[in-house]
Amino acid sequence: MRPSRFRPPITLPAGSSSDPAGALTDTGFWHEYWGSVSLPARLDLTDPGTRSLASAIDLLLMSRRRDTSRDAAPRALIEIGCAPGAWLAHFARRGFEVAGIDSSPRGVALTRQNLEMQNISAEILEADALDLDLDGLAHAFDVAISIGVVEHFDNPLPIFASHAQLVRSGGTVIIAVPNLRGFNGWLQNRLDPDWLALHNLETLSPPRLEAIGRDAGLECRSLEYAGGFNPQLFEWKERSYLGFATTRMGAAIRRMRRADHWNSKWFSSMIVAEFVSTRQRA
Repeated sequence: MRPSRFRPPITLPAGSSSDPAGALTDTGFWHEYWGSVSLPARLDLTDPGTRSLASAIDLLLMSRRRDTSRDAAPRALIEIGCAPGAWLAHFARRGFEVAGIDSSPRGVALTRQNLEMQNISAEILEADALDLDLDGLAHAFDVAISIGVVEHFDNPLPIFASHAQLVRSGGTVIIAVPNLRGFNGWLQNRLDPDWLALHNLETLSPPRLEAIGRDAGLECRSLEYAGGFNPQLFEWKERSYLGFATTRMGAAIRRMRRADHWNSKWFSSMIVAEFVSTRQRA
């Protein structure tokens, strides 16, 4: 089996296959997954895939920050599926007041410990984002974000709706998902079809993301492919010559800094969708 390592673009929540949204993962799976994390966990911005994804998200956040009349004050940001806190630490360093939600007890413990080690103040909730008691949370945030979350549900609409409920009217929702259709999907299916089966592939297309967002009361502002070709996207079991070749080839491509800006639906590792909430406070 390939050595386990923490890879920030794949930060997934625990779920229950019995919930109405039909989660494709369970708590036990993510308890084991987070067991391999070393602290402190930070985004590795020397990694090309992480660097280019972070750049795409930061650009959206900073653009929206300039658009608001409240840009003199820190803005409140909440991440759904926040374990182990590397992205929250990244956003905190960019001036946001951060909070997080995760339903994995181990993931929550790691996140709290990680942020404490980095002297970052944040409220981290151990909760299912589909079952939130919204007292004090509804419409409390300027930004709700998730990275690699919504595609892990047969019915992604409820988790989209959770994002929408957390932000004020006019607030920003950013949803990033792996691009596992086309060539990337074919390759992952060859490497490890069981891992691919944890993803609702129907969700992983810009038109579908836009449509689900609209049904959840979100107006799409932008949809883009990001991250470039990133061999760190893929998972496989046992020894794999195809996996080895993919890693070597991808690493050679990504040594060219300009490859950060090479994006296409055929090979980019991520899709980043930006929405604005059109819901009114109840």
